[in-house]
Amino acid sequence: MADDRLAPEWLIPLEEARHLASSILTAAGTSPAHASIVAEHLVEAEMTGHSSHGLRLLPMYLRRLANGEVSGTASPTIIQDSGSIVFVEGNRAFGQVAGDFCARLGAERAGKNGICAVALSNSGHLGRNGRWPEIAADAGAISIHFAHGVGGEPNVVPYGAREARLRSCPVAMGAPVAGGEHVILDFSVAELSGNSVRLAFEEGRRLEHASLIRRDGSSSNDPADFVRGDGAIAAFGGYKGYGIAVFAELLGSLLPRHGVATLNTNSMFSIYIAADDTRPGFQAAADAFMREIRSAAPRNEDCIVTAPGDRARRRREEALRKGVIGASAALAKTLRETFRQAGLAIEFAESWRASENGRPR
Repeated sequence: MADDRLAPEWLIPLEEARHLASSILTAAGTSPAHASIVAEHLVEAEMTGHSSHGLRLLPMYLRRLANGEVSGTASPTIIQDSGSIVFVEGNRAFGQVAGDFCARLGAERAGKNGICAVALSNSGHLGRNGRWPEIAADAGAISIHFAHGVGGEPNVVPYGAREARLRSCPVAMGAPVAGGEHVILDFSVAELSGNSVRLAFEEGRRLEHASLIRRDGSSSNDPADFVRGDGAIAAFGGYKGYGIAVFAELLGSLLPRHGVATLNTNSMFSIYIAADDTRPGFQAAADAFMREIRSAAPRNEDCIVTAPGDRARRRREEALRKGVIGASAALAKTLRETFRQAGLAIEFAESWRASENGRPR
């Protein structure tokens, strides 16, 4: 897939980025511990190239804090527990807090019982869902996750239709690999996530492909059609991808939900399997298998054969090496306006400004 990220206008030091996010969340009433978790997740999204789920989400989070749709001090609680099947009430806690709790719980229970299913409901926005299989893989567990946003308007078109009936539910999977280069897959059941389309709109660029279906049935690559409500996103992968979208709704929404779902909350259903306990030597075998995949001859000199998770891992390593994340002009504008509305000062140091090629001056 082509890298459609814009060259950054600013290069923000990692610690400064974390501080910016945590400080404004704390000022809005979030506990310091939870603000730190959310900030770390948002910056991690930027580091791995998922800016659609990074710092640009802060305005939405602050709005939801202000209107009570999310609580900056709440924590998730277990409401039903049979050992290998656990139901968790999110209590409108930040999704990053609830998701972290569930991922660690599920991996721990899988280590004890071999397998565990965790159903989460009524949490805040979960953010980058690739984080949950990363946590599980670090603990030696294979995992698969189906997430869902409650209350949002459908934004994904069923196969052969021109009206949205589904949502761009994310699906994430992970498998631990000896040596730590875990296999991680994180994707939307739509050709693009809703946040990716909105990010393209904010940055003033067209979509790489005509992934939108207008109300008249025509295709479009203009994100404005989606933002204005004149178009919805096609499910990925034709009829087969559409089938996965249907199951993502069934498993990510209907299964974990209990009682009356709170609007603008997220739910998630996850399965965790202890890799080496279930199949001794799995991680070593997985390492050999992924090396075989990467050894395949590239189609041409412009192609690089990678495994799921390689691209995000390389971007993270690059960000850690450089100690910065890139920020587009659109993101810088969003952050300035968000801090201004919160009555807080924000300064972009001149030393953070990137050169024309996106590198430090």
